[in-house]
This record gives sequence, structure tokens and C-alpha cells, in this order.
Amino acid sequence: MKGKGLLQRLGFLKSMGFGIFLLVFILILSVISTILPQNQEVQFYVEGYSEYLAELIFILGLDHIYTSSLFAMLFGALAINLLLCNTMRLGKTIRKVRQRYNIAAMKKISSYKLTKPMNDSLALSYIFKGYGAAGIFKYKCKEGIYFSSKNTLGYFGSWFLHLGIMLIILSYIYGQATFFSGEVFGVPGERMNLEGTEVFAEIRSFDVSYREDGSVEQYITELQLQDTSGEQRQHGSISVNNPMRYRGYSFYQTSMGWAAECEAFKAFIPLKSQLIYEKTALNIPEENIAIALTKFYPDFAADSMNFSSLSDKPNNPALLYSIFYRNELVKMDIVKPGEYIQWNDYSFTIDNFRRYTYLKVNKMRGQLGAAIGGLLIILGLALTFYVKPRELAIKQEGEMLFIYGKAAEQNRNNSGMNTLSIENFINNKEDGIDVK
Repeated sequence: MKGKGLLQRLGFLKSMGFGIFLLVFILILSVISTILPQNQEVQFYVEGYSEYLAELIFILGLDHIYTSSLFAMLFGALAINLLLCNTMRLGKTIRKVRQRYNIAAMKKISSYKLTKPMNDSLALSYIFKGYGAAGIFKYKCKEGIYFSSKNTLGYFGSWFLHLGIMLIILSYIYGQATFFSGEVFGVPGERMNLEGTEVFAEIRSFDVSYREDGSVEQYITELQLQDTSGEQRQHGSISVNNPMRYRGYSFYQTSMGWAAECEAFKAFIPLKSQLIYEKTALNIPEENIAIALTKFYPDFAADSMNFSSLSDKPNNPALLYSIFYRNELVKMDIVKPGEYIQWNDYSFTIDNFRRYTYLKVNKMRGQLGAAIGGLLIILGLALTFYVKPRELAIKQEGEMLFIYGKAAEQNRNNSGMNTLSIENFINNKEDGIDVK
């Protein structure tokens, strides 16, 4: 009794009302995601909203709705709802197909008085054909009643539709739960580990192609993938809109920039040297000093208002640097690459500029399940709208002929008595009767 009570209490999980509630809730969250900026820094929400509202945003995960626990729980509940509903629907659909020869469940659509005894099987075939119910297996006789059915696979249209939706939702949940995102950036010759994996990436080369007008046409990275032992795995060329794929990982050409060798000295004694990138810094914690490569201008130009670069090619290179001491900006200026930068006892050089490439790496599982789900939805729609089940029963009682139908378009109640000549029916109705 306890088990039965529990099942009854959980019965709402398979109800249509619960499924609609979940869909409405998901829709509300989707609307919120379009109004509330997503994946911003904590300070953005703290400064832009009240303290209470910002705390609520963090608790509910509204700052990253599509990857939040709340969104995953809603999709999980919707998947359970569809699974239970689909399981129940399958049983009902199978029972519906099996009960198609139950004349008690069919509706009388016509009745005729025969002008002569009906003993011609060809006449039956034409009657079934005329009402659009001539199935592949012709007709069958059961207890003196002739039956025929057509397109019974159409009963499964709604079931395939729900199954496809459920499979897409489950694939989405699986994809989000196993989603991987990483990055690879550096100058040619660098080898780095793709964090969280056993894949190593070596940047073989990075090139930029230009159009005739001098504008950038394409960025191209040659990448070599290796395993932990250094064995070569895959080599490929990556450009914008042309990713490289390896065991589910997709490497995308996202952006590029400039990097340079930076050296630091104190009283002309070397302190540290390091490759730095634009908007990064060489930091010397023990000296409480850092120098940042704020901006690199390949083709430097200046006017009374600002600085700019005339082209993407290093025709007249210059750089903007920033020196920080005890986390405070103490100096900023523009120099040529290789020029000495002096501040108190410290001096720096930033030289040997070269381009670096930035690659985004994603791994999303579940695409196959989503694709199968999409095909099932198409199949379900095709069965629902284009494969209409038709079932017809012909019952003879003496000189009376009664015709029963089960399809929706055959539910027209035409119970008036008609006189039927089998010969005339064959001759005049050979092309079939339109009962829609």
C-alpha cells in the first residue's frame, strides 16, 4: 500500500500540466537571460543592482542561466516528464493499434440495402478502396465482419515526436554536464598542455594573409597535437570558420595579437626576462615592480587627439608601456622597440616583437543524440500530418450492409438508408469516395 501511495503521489511527474509548467518556467528564464547580461564579473552585478537583487542573482545562478544548476534541474525534470509520458503513451498506442478490429469502438458511417446478395470479393475490395481503407494486406474476415486498415503507423506519429523532443533535451543536459572549454595561445614554437586533458599543442606557425587593399583577409595557425609521451597525434591548419577537430575537441581561430621579449634590470643587473603579451606584464614581486605592454602599434601614427596604427604591418612599430610600483602606476610612455626604459634604479627593454595566435578549444558531447532526436521529430511530424490511419468494417445482415469507420475523417454520421448496387458501386466509385 505504501508503494502504491508513493507512485500515486509521484504521478504528477508524467502529467501534461507539469510538463507545461516546466516549459513556462524555462521560457521565463530564457526571457530573463535576454534582459540580464550573462557571464559578467561579480562587480558588474554588485554595482549595477541592489545588494539584495545581486545576492538573489548569484543564489539562483541568473548570471549564467544556461549553465546554472536551476536550468539543468528544470531540463532534467522535463526529460523525466517526457520519458514517463512517452512510456505511458507507447502502451496506449500499441493497445490502440491492437484494438483496431473492435467494431464496438467504431462508428457507423453508412448503411445500405443490397439490391442482390453480395458474394463478390472484388466488390469488397472496391468498397474498401472507395473509402480509402484498402490496406497492404487487403481485408480480413472476423465473425462475419470484413475489416481493412491503412496507415496504422500514423498512430505512432505523436509518440515519435515526443521521443525526439525528449532525446534532444537529454542530449542537451549531457552536453552541458560534460562540456569542456579551454584555450591555446602563444607564438610559433611554443608547446603547451591543454589544461584538464592529456593533449599537448605545439604551435608550428602563424601567418596572416592580406587582401590587395592591405586589409587582413585571414589568420592561419598550423597546430601539431601530441600526447603526454610526445607522440605526434594530429596536424592541421586552423583559420577563421575552419576549425580543426580531434577526438571531440574543436580548435577555433579566435583572435591574435603581439608578443615581445621583455627584460628587467636593477642598476643594470639583470633581474628577469620573459615573453609578454599585449595587456600582460612582467611582474617582479620581490621588487614590488611590474611593467606592462599596454599596447603595440605596428604602424604608429599620432595626432593631437590620439595614437593609432595606419596598418597591421610593422612598418613603423611603437609600443605603449606602463610601470607599476607597489600596485600604483608610476610611469607611462611610448617608445620604439628595443629602447631603454628607465625609472629610478630600474630599466627595461621590450623587443623582438612577433605575432601570437589565440585558439579557443571546446568539446561538446551529445550532438549525435540531438541529431537522432531531430530526425525522430521530422518522422513524427510526417506520420502525424501525412500518414492518416484509416480503418473500415463491413458487416452484412441479410440484405443490409453496414459500414463502420474509425478514422477522424470517417466519423461523419451518415446513418440514412441507401440502395446499393454492387455493379454500380464498382463502375461509378472505382476512383474512390472522398469522405473528407
